[in-house]
Amino acid sequence: MSEVTNLEKIRRLPWQVVGNAFNIAYCLTTFFGSVFILFLSEIGLDKARIGLLLSFLPFCGLTAIFTAPFIERFGFKRIFLWFYGLRNFFTIFLVFTPFILSKFGTEAAFYWVAGVVLLFALCRAIAETAIFPWSKEIVPDSMRGKFAAINTIVSMLASILVVAVAGYVIGHSANLGRFIILIIFGIVGGMLTLWCFSFVPGGAPVSDQKKTRPA
Repeated sequence: MSEVTNLEKIRRLPWQVVGNAFNIAYCLTTFFGSVFILFLSEIGLDKARIGLLLSFLPFCGLTAIFTAPFIERFGFKRIFLWFYGLRNFFTIFLVFTPFILSKFGTEAAFYWVAGVVLLFALCRAIAETAIFPWSKEIVPDSMRGKFAAINTIVSMLASILVVAVAGYVIGHSANLGRFIILIIFGIVGGMLTLWCFSFVPGGAPVSDQKKTRPA
């Protein structure tokens, strides 16, 4: 695999910016932010159980110690896309929470959601372990400051828009279905995130990168 030139990296930076914006939409309507906490409260979970579920997200980050060598071997981009895809797939199971709640009660709904959150958190941790070295590779040093500023602005605007839409949906309905609508919206955002990042260059296995560098 030939080494990606700086010109190619710069030309494809917008895909990463837009992908990050769609990822914001995914995050804020699924497992992060007030929407998810309100969703958990709506299905009858107390603060202790909500806190336990939220603790899965940072705790699974510890897996990076064990997964980093595997990620380097198989490629940052490949692992990122695969596990962000799995992350999105497992999120779909949240849509079935109202059915579990109505048929089996709050206790069963808690274990259902806990399983989904744990699987999501593991996939996210592996994907995030891959994206950090990949991002360092695909953003040229001369563009790093400018890119960070543009990415931050776009992500903030996306956050404001998503929170406004989520607030409108939650405020104009009184049943659990309003959260399911937002979760589905987030899943679509997650799919678009994958699509955008599929156009981002680089992320080859470390062994392949070393082969393309001059001795």
